[in-house]
Amino acid sequence: MQKRTKYLLLKNPNNLTKKDKVRLDETLRNGFKEEQHLDTVQAYGLVLEFKKMFDYKKPSYVIKYFLFFFIAVDKLN
Repeated sequence: MQKRTKYLLLKNPNNLTKKDKVRLDETLRNGFKEEQHLDTVQAYGLVLEFKKMFDYKKPSYVIKYFLFFFIAVDKLN
């Protein structure tokens, strides 16, 4: 994985510059190729999925999505 990717992974995807987006895409593609960094790539994907929960307006949908998310994360361990 490339150097200085920590801040790319921590940065909100909506605030990425075009250059950052290119570097992030490259990093994620390389992460799938390099088995040692697969955990980092999976964690980044989980963070993005978790953020989707806050887009729901109805509490009942949030609860359903959270349960789905919780089960998915639990299966990883």
